[in-house]
Amino acid sequence: MRRTRRFPLVEVKRTGNAARHVFAGCAIDVARRSLERGGELVEVEPRVFDFLVFLIEHRDRVVSTEELVDAIWEGAAVTLSSLSRAVYKARLAVGDDGEAQRIIRTVHGRGFRFVAGMSCQEPAAVDSGGTPPVGRDPELAQLEEALRRARQGRGGIVFLTGSTESATSRQAQTFASRARVHADTSAHRVRCFEGLDVVPYWPWRRLAGALASDHLVAAFEALASESTTTIRPVDSGLPGIATAAPALGLPTGRACLRLFESAMEALADEARQRSLLVVVEGLHWADLPSLAFLRFLAGFLPALPILIVATVRDAGLTGDGERSRLLVELGSDPGVGTIALAPVSKTPPGGPLDAPPPPRASASLAR
Repeated sequence: MRRTRRFPLVEVKRTGNAARHVFAGCAIDVARRSLERGGELVEVEPRVFDFLVFLIEHRDRVVSTEELVDAIWEGAAVTLSSLSRAVYKARLAVGDDGEAQRIIRTVHGRGFRFVAGMSCQEPAAVDSGGTPPVGRDPELAQLEEALRRARQGRGGIVFLTGSTESATSRQAQTFASRARVHADTSAHRVRCFEGLDVVPYWPWRRLAGALASDHLVAAFEALASESTTTIRPVDSGLPGIATAAPALGLPTGRACLRLFESAMEALADEARQRSLLVVVEGLHWADLPSLAFLRFLAGFLPALPILIVATVRDAGLTGDGERSRLLVELGSDPGVGTIALAPVSKTPPGGPLDAPPPPRASASLAR
């Protein structure tokens, strides 16, 4: 189903100072964005984690589906199947199911409610720059070096890849928190969602709104309003994109180039005031026009104070579809670096840390 009704965005509220919620053999640490069940870490997709936290922190009442969509999917049109998948994955993560509903109860015609008994603990101390996930200091050092170059006017794109979406998102969020200590840097996070690939330029339009840039908003509104079935590579300046034109929905020929240039110039204007860090979570879910614009932007970033860090699940680079092909093409650009998150051994409290293998970095990050 597609929603046409719109609600104001809802902020997730914190219950006092407690950031660790314990229930039914599970523990959710909001600050560290981690979920444990039976003492073992459970990998959870970012939006499923947010779904759980939102229900927990509003457990005194039934939360409507409309409120959940506005809070977790940021007001976008969401299919019934996408919402059902999130509920299913949330229940699976905490050891619940649709029949028992011991933790997440469906209230038919109204929404959902968190019904498990709950205790809240004080959060562990977290420094102002964000506590890095265990064993991730080498990757953070590479990201910080990329940001240092961007602040000097030598920007670029970094793919942060890993086998799970939650691991790459945690790393990106920690990095974004640390970056905010730089007074000369404006840091922003946007997210791509499964099932929203039909919304053209979704992450870029969210960024335009966050920057409150009329120029950028106008540029992407113009791009989104255009449609075409063909694009000529000689006019577009987008090698490799021409074959994907019917699916991309890009404006034709020089019109595409002009609109892309307008959007790029708007971003450059913002970065001239303060260097710009944009974290794009879940790029493997991005709509095709957004990937085409990022491909275009890659050629200009080395001369701009803009760093784009995009989290990409490994599976997103190995598929057979058009999105995977564009991601692989983008990843081969000289201005795009890759940091692959290596598996980290679980360390018992107070126990020794097994040093993970050094992260793999592409040549562009070593410059």
